Amino acid sequence: MPLVGGIAWKISRLSMDIPHWLSSRCSKYLCSDACSRSYPSCSPVTYCAISSDGKQSSTQKHSLTIRNCILNRNQWGVYLSGKNTTITLNHFLENGRGAMYSGSRSGENVIKYNVYRDNGYVPEESYADIVMDTAYKTTIEYNQFIKSQYIPLHFSAAVSFFRNMGEDSNLRENAPHLNIIQIININDRQIGIHMGARMGRDYEIYDDITQEGRDYGYYNIIQSNDFNDVTIGIKINTSGNTVCSNTFIDVDRPIVLNCVFYSLTENTINNQMASDVYFWAKYLDYITYAWMFLYQWERNRHIDESEKIFHIRTDYGSGGFNYAGTAAFIESPTLMVEADAIVADFGSDKKINFSDYSKLLDYWQNVASFNNPVSGGLILHLDSCDVAVTQSAGIDYVTGWDDLSGNNNAFQVTSNKKPILTRNVTPAGGAAVKFDGIDDYLEINPNSSFDRGTFTLLAVYAIDTFASGSGTGRLINLGYADTNPGDPTVMNTGAYALVTGGATAEVRAFSCTINGGGVIVNSGVPAGYAEDKFYIAAATMDSTSTNVKSYLVSSTDDITSSTTGANAIGVGNLVARIGAGVSSNSSTNPAYYFNGWIAEVLIYNRILTPQEISEVSEYLKNKHFDSQGGLDPNLYKLNRFIGSPDRNLDLGSFVSYWLEDIPMNDAYSSGGTPIDIAVGDFYTELAGDEVAVIWSSPVTKISESSTVNNTYYTIIIYDSNGIEINRLGRSTRKWQAIAAGDFLSNTGDEIAAVSAESENGYYFQAGIYESFSNIICI
Repeated sequence: MPLVGGIAWKISRLSMDIPHWLSSRCSKYLCSDACSRSYPSCSPVTYCAISSDGKQSSTQKHSLTIRNCILNRNQWGVYLSGKNTTITLNHFLENGRGAMYSGSRSGENVIKYNVYRDNGYVPEESYADIVMDTAYKTTIEYNQFIKSQYIPLHFSAAVSFFRNMGEDSNLRENAPHLNIIQIININDRQIGIHMGARMGRDYEIYDDITQEGRDYGYYNIIQSNDFNDVTIGIKINTSGNTVCSNTFIDVDRPIVLNCVFYSLTENTINNQMASDVYFWAKYLDYITYAWMFLYQWERNRHIDESEKIFHIRTDYGSGGFNYAGTAAFIESPTLMVEADAIVADFGSDKKINFSDYSKLLDYWQNVASFNNPVSGGLILHLDSCDVAVTQSAGIDYVTGWDDLSGNNNAFQVTSNKKPILTRNVTPAGGAAVKFDGIDDYLEINPNSSFDRGTFTLLAVYAIDTFASGSGTGRLINLGYADTNPGDPTVMNTGAYALVTGGATAEVRAFSCTINGGGVIVNSGVPAGYAEDKFYIAAATMDSTSTNVKSYLVSSTDDITSSTTGANAIGVGNLVARIGAGVSSNSSTNPAYYFNGWIAEVLIYNRILTPQEISEVSEYLKNKHFDSQGGLDPNLYKLNRFIGSPDRNLDLGSFVSYWLEDIPMNDAYSSGGTPIDIAVGDFYTELAGDEVAVIWSSPVTKISESSTVNNTYYTIIIYDSNGIEINRLGRSTRKWQAIAAGDFLSNTGDEIAAVSAESENGYYFQAGIYESFSNIICI
C-alpha cells in the first residue's frame, strides 16, 4: 500500500511487531481485521497491518508496534484511528502530506524515538509532520525533527493539533485533549507546535458544518522540549493547555498566545521567561507572519481588540507577562477572582470550578448537620458576608446591611453613627459589625412585616465590655404605635427586644403585656462566659400562649429560661433597629446602645419549634464558631443556590452566576443571557460533568461576508473549569429548551434540544445528531 499518493500504514486491530523496513518501493498489502485473508509475502517485512476498511478500529484491544521502519514519499506514513499503538524507532522522510495522521477516535497511543525530515511538502496550512486530529491521551516524546536537506519552500510544522470541523456531515465528537508532548527536539521548522491550527477557518471555502470557525484543543501538555532555528515555537489558539519548561534557541517568537475570536483563557504557563511570551489579538500583531496563518483572519475581522480577553494561569506566582494592548488581560489561578467568589479551591488544582462546588455541597451534606437556616417565616436575615461599607482612613464604615430574606435592609446615613466592619474576628475567621456602645446603630425602615406579637429573634454576638448589673444593650429592638389589640391604644416603641448585659445576667428577652407592662426573662450564663467571645442569643415571644423564652448558646452549652404573661400584639411598626433601643416606650429616639460585635441576625414571624431552634443554632455554630476544616464563612454564600427543604444545588441559578465570570462576548454583547442549561457527562474522557447552555439572543456575527447569515443561535458546551469545549446546534431559530440524559443508550449523555418554533427536536451526541418529535416543553 505505500505507494506515492497513498498511505503506508492504516492501523487495524492486529497484535504484531513490525521490525524492519518499508518504503514506496514495497508492494500493497491487504489483510482483514481478523487476518482471515491471505496476503503476499514481502521479506523482510514480517507482518502488515492493513485492515479491509482502511481504518484502525476504535475498539482495538490488542497492542500494535511499528518499529525500525523507513517510511518515505507517501501521502502519509502512518494513519491512526484507534488505540494501543506504539510507533517507535522509525524514520519518516519526504512524505507529501505529512509523516503521521492521528485521526478520529485515535487515542492512548505512544509515538517516541522517531526521526522526521522534509515531510509535508504538499501545502496545507494546518498539517505538519505529526497531525493530531481529535487525538487524545497520546504521548509524543523523544522524537527528533531534523533539519531539511533542501531549501524549505513549503509550509512546515512539527506537530499540529486541530478538530476536523466536518466530513461526511459529522462534526468530530472530540477535540484533541489530554495529550503530552515532551522531550522532543525540533529544528528548522516554520512552526514547532501549533494548537488549534484550524481556528478561524471560513466554512464558505472549507468543510465546517458548524459554520462558526471554532477550533478546540484542551488539557494538552507541552513540556521540556527544545526548539532550534524555528520561526514560531509554540502557538496556542485554544483555551485550557499547559506550556512548561521549554527551551528556545534562534526562535523568532518562542510562545504565541493568539486570541483569534473573543477569548483565550485558562492556559497555564510555568517556568518560561515572560519575555518569550507574545500576545496576538489583531492582524497587525502578526502581519510579518500572516502568510503562514491565513485561516485565522477569515472569520474574525470585525472583532476589535478591546472586546477580547487573555487569561493566563501560572503555578509559580506572578509570571510578569507583558501585554500592552487594549484587550482585557488577567493573570490569576482562575477567572473567578472577584471579591464575591463563593467557593474555594477544595480540589487543590489551583482552579475554582464546578468540582469545587460539588465537593463543598457533599461536605455540607455529609459532615455538617445543618448548612442553612430554616426559611419558613424568615422576615429578616442579616449576614456579615453581605455588608456595604464606605472606607475612610483604612476603616470600613457600614452604610448598609442587605437582608438576605429580601424583605428589609438595615442602613445608617449619619457618618458618626456608622458601625465598623471588622474582618477575621469570629472563631471561624469571619467578619462581624462592631458597634461602639456610644451612638452606633443601624436602622430598618418601619413596615408591616414586623406587625404581630409572635417572634423568634436570633443574633450571633460578642460583648466588648460587660455592662454593670443586668445590662441594657440592645441587639434587636422592635416598637409599635399600638400593642393593645383592644382599647385603649398603648404605644410601646420598645415592645420586643433582644438585650445583652452584664456578666451574670446576659441574654434578656423583652416583651410586654397589652397594658404596656414589661415581661422580661434572663437566660443565665454558661460556664466561662466572657467578654470578646462569640455566642448565640435567641428569644421567642408568643402572644397566644404568652410564653417568653431566652436562650444563650455557646460552642458547648445551651442555656434556656422562660416565663409567661406576654400577650401584646404590635401594630403600626414605628421602630426596627439593630444595635440600639429607644429612650422610652413613647419615643423613637435611639438609646441603650450595644457595645460589641454582631455577625448575623435572624428574625422569624413565628415561633420556631425546639427542633428548628436546634437546627438554626447548629447552622450558626458551624458557620461562626467551628471552621469545619478551614472553610471560610464567606463560602456560605453558596446558600443562595441551595434549594429548600432538600438542600440540593439549584444548577440553573448557579450556572447563571458562574457564567458571569466566563468570557462569552459573542453571546453577551448582543444582550444575550443564559435561558436554559443541561448538565451531563457529554464527554466521558473529561473529568466531571459538562454544562450545555442556550441563550436568549443570537450570537453576534462571525464574518464580514455578505453570504453568511449573521443571526443564529447555538448551543455552547463548557467543561467543569469553564472552558468552552464545543459548539453545536447552529440554528436560525431560537432554542427554547435543552435537557441532558442517556437518550440514545450510547456512551455518555446526550443533549436534547427543541426550538421555539418547531414541534420537532434533536438529540445531540457531541457533533452527531438525530431528530425526534412530539416534544412537550415544561
